[in-house]
Amino acid sequence: MTKWPDTHMFKVFSRNKENREAAFTAFYHRNFNTVYAYVISRTVGDQTTAADIVQEAFAAAYQSMESFRGDSSERTWIIGIARNKLHDFYRKQMRIKHEGESTDNMDVIAADWDIEEIIIENETREHVLAALDSLNREYKYLLMMKYTNDASIKEIAQIIGRTPKAVDSMLQRAKNAFAKTYQKIQEGEYSHEG
Repeated sequence: MTKWPDTHMFKVFSRNKENREAAFTAFYHRNFNTVYAYVISRTVGDQTTAADIVQEAFAAAYQSMESFRGDSSERTWIIGIARNKLHDFYRKQMRIKHEGESTDNMDVIAADWDIEEIIIENETREHVLAALDSLNREYKYLLMMKYTNDASIKEIAQIIGRTPKAVDSMLQRAKNAFAKTYQKIQEGEYSHEG
């Protein structure tokens, strides 16, 4: 297994608290933008949520600096921590119930929409984000895990503690809810109240 060079910050931090803090500060500044970009792209531009997750990731990194063995780059290591914090966030969001939400007739609309293809098209980005933002948290984060994080149904099931069959069913409802709202936005019929 490849070991990364001894020049990374983890080789100097352990001698005393001042070295540790200085090394971590340098590590933070080198990696903050990358971690933030990674997280915000997976939270549909929700700056508050992204900032919280990034803060949790760096706090976890600080607490576990001694355990880093250098088997990967420090950037890969911190992105892995951020990914785990995102999974924790998704898991928590999936447990939050939304009162008054109706799922009737959702499975009728556009079951075969390719959400990933829509997201890729630059001119539809604002409409996609508006449609995602209008969804309840469960649907929004399911779609983000599947199409932004490229998680498989099995991986999503493990993250949120559901069966793959339940996740597949939930994803179909989420896609249909997205498609219905997206179509209304495209046709100029969408209002946030209704």
